[in-house]
Amino acid sequence: MNSEALTNSTAVQAVQHGIECVEHWYTNPEWWIAIATWMALASLWLIRWQTNTDHERSKRERAFDLMQAFAFQDATNHQLTFGLGLLHALTGDQARCLSARETFELEAKHEHMLTEYRRACGVDKPTSKKQNLTLSETEVHTLRRIAIVHLNRLELIASAWNDNVANRKMIEREFIKVFCPQEGKYVLSEFRAASGVYPSIEKLCEHFQNKKKNQSA
Repeated sequence: MNSEALTNSTAVQAVQHGIECVEHWYTNPEWWIAIATWMALASLWLIRWQTNTDHERSKRERAFDLMQAFAFQDATNHQLTFGLGLLHALTGDQARCLSARETFELEAKHEHMLTEYRRACGVDKPTSKKQNLTLSETEVHTLRRIAIVHLNRLELIASAWNDNVANRKMIEREFIKVFCPQEGKYVLSEFRAASGVYPSIEKLCEHFQNKKKNQSA
């Protein structure tokens, strides 16, 4: 009987102690401050997670928009097609002449491409061999404009990559052949060197170059 009374007394004391703890926790403002702080931190973490998720989605959408805009380039524009072909074939001296709007002569191996370019521009083929390989002032200005328009479009893409406002992996995956059309060759490198502009294109091409070196190492 005494043992049962002792057990009941212990149970009552435990219950009373529990009630006192709850009352202490409930009436203690420090507990509420701690809970409020934890909830505030949890809310901030949730907001940041949501913001980062939205930001990454926005960057993917931006990359897709750039891909879509570039894909709308007219494939039947032979003036652009053969013009870019000539631009990629320029030497450093020829690119400097083009940048300075000076006439220059192409190598004989590019005669066919120059002929097709002129045909696309609606220009008659010159009669003499030397005239046939020498670009006129009009042809120089037209070819220079093609280079600038093309590079301006690529600088926009490269700037989005460089400033991380578009998904970088998507840009690298989808545009590598645009910025690096051949092994070890980068888009209009001679003309870019002569003009001294297009810094974002330069950075992206350097990135591709370093990535290639790391893969080969």
